[in-house]
Amino acid sequence: MVCQTRPGRLESGEPMTELYTLVAEYLIAGAIFGLGLIYRLHFLGEPYRCDEAFTYLNYASKPVAEIVRSYNLPNNHILHSIVVHFTTSLFGFTPMGLRLPVWISGVLLIAAAGLMAWQLSQDRRTALLTSLFLSVSPIMVFYRVNARGYMLQALLSTIAASCYFHEGMRTRPGVIIPTLSVLLALILYTSPSGPSLRARSGSIYSGVREDPDIVLVGTSSPWASSPLCWCCSR
Repeated sequence: MVCQTRPGRLESGEPMTELYTLVAEYLIAGAIFGLGLIYRLHFLGEPYRCDEAFTYLNYASKPVAEIVRSYNLPNNHILHSIVVHFTTSLFGFTPMGLRLPVWISGVLLIAAAGLMAWQLSQDRRTALLTSLFLSVSPIMVFYRVNARGYMLQALLSTIAASCYFHEGMRTRPGVIIPTLSVLLALILYTSPSGPSLRARSGSIYSGVREDPDIVLVGTSSPWASSPLCWCCSR
């Protein structure tokens, strides 16, 4: 007696396995994101630190026009100070009002870093591990509840790197150049003394030319033990 199976019956299990794996990975990603969110909420009410209070009293509490033209000290992370000006106007001088921008930036950085890791590796597990490390890293948690511009700067830098590594954008100079221009301007405006951009060709946009040279993009910030650099070639 010969048993026959319908065509494709044996193969039908493979797509289902891939679907289950994909769903599990999305659930893990959601759990990691939730862990990072709750972990930071726990520290949101810590006592104010010296730099936070100085930033608010000398910059964020002032009118926006004064924030923009005041750069007597590097403590004024201009774009961040402007955002804090509006959040403290809504919630007052409270931990939530003062730290909401940096808290949101820190949480979004978890997803942005995971996305960039996936773009570089094309491996979802690598992306999940990257997000997990950022979620539970003590030093990253500290700076994500420290009302300064470093987390906003890190988020914008990571988004800029993700755009650069996106194959669809890199091959379209009309898209990538304006996008990077805006992001780099926002990065510099967040902390003018922070970013360090280096390019062997002398242009940050060398990566979108027909025969690009190596591009180095670095961010030297107190939350990193060494400059965070991306090295890439076409």
